[in-house]
Amino acid sequence: MPRVPHAIQLLLSDTLDAHVRSLWRLLADAGLPNEDVPRDRRRRPHLTLAVTDSLPDGALDDLRADVRPEPVEVRLESLAVFPGPAGVLYLSVTPTTAILDLHAAVLDVLDRHATPVWPFYRRGRWTPHATLSRGLTAEELPRAVALLIARGAATGQARDIGIADTDTGRLRTLDAAPWTAPT
Repeated sequence: MPRVPHAIQLLLSDTLDAHVRSLWRLLADAGLPNEDVPRDRRRRPHLTLAVTDSLPDGALDDLRADVRPEPVEVRLESLAVFPGPAGVLYLSVTPTTAILDLHAAVLDVLDRHATPVWPFYRRGRWTPHATLSRGLTAEELPRAVALLIARGAATGQARDIGIADTDTGRLRTLDAAPWTAPT
């Protein structure tokens, strides 16, 4: 799997965070892959807005200055799966104008700094979602869906933007001070 050093994330409210974590726990209790594993205890439920291999200080400064979202309504709608061998189960997110505008604002900053964004996070290819599980086998996927199908939908808010260095697990919000680019 490719290295993912910097993920710019929209962090979910406490209510939605608790909801997603409850789904992670259901998967864990059933012995299924989930996002709440020991190596990722610092992981928070989120929507990834962009992934980049580098984040120059200037881009970080502009993200802090230009990307200041008001609370955004987030509707976690239905279970879905990304195609391919990765076995990713997620909750789809309604792509509201506010969420799409926030995504565009992040990409605009990164584009100004010629910071390459991974293709699946570019305009027209991005699928807003909250990941529940990665690494599900073809045999495990039906079990996971059956377990979560009646529990997935939820509505709440998100406001904070976080930047995760996924090599180290370090997550900082844009409003944290002092701030330095993840290394």
